Amino acid sequence: SPSVLFRLIEKYQPTLFVDEIETILRDNEELRGLFNAGHTRDSAFVWRVDTSTDDFEPKRFSVWGMKAVAGINAIKLAETVTSRSIIFELRRKKPGENVDRLRYAEPLLFERLVAQLARFAEDYSDKVRHARPILPDALGDREQDNFEPLLQIAYVAGGHWPDTAVKAALKIAGSVQSNQSTA
Repeated sequence: SPSVLFRLIEKYQPTLFVDEIETILRDNEELRGLFNAGHTRDSAFVWRVDTSTDDFEPKRFSVWGMKAVAGINAIKLAETVTSRSIIFELRRKKPGENVDRLRYAEPLLFERLVAQLARFAEDYSDKVRHARPILPDALGDREQDNFEPLLQIAYVAGGHWPDTAVKAALKIAGSVQSNQSTA
């Protein structure tokens, strides 16, 4: 339920992975509000009445954090959700295409990646927070808001990453715009 979810997010600050988002958000404005809350740590919160006390004081709950969602036709979600998202449209593999199966990944691959990401976050979170990458004018204001954290990470990582990240952002944003075009 939304009330459990925003309490969990505030307490544990998890990365939220949600599948079948189109069914979960259908007719659930309170949950949609949680997904729509803020692009910054300071603005990503919801207010709820604290029923654990007799005075029913309003309490602010932080809902800041990474949220990754998946769904069939998720691009058809409400614009209030999609405009706050970086959308990757997936497709089924075509006959004759080969893919590496995750179940056959090398042992400890994901544990090693998690450790490396945690170390990067520990070592560079302050630099990432203060990084101010150049945001491409070809991205709209909301798209700039969406991609800025990823571009901040790329900027701090250095090397080819800033250029690679900008090219990816422009390609992703362009493909979503062309899919949503009515022309």
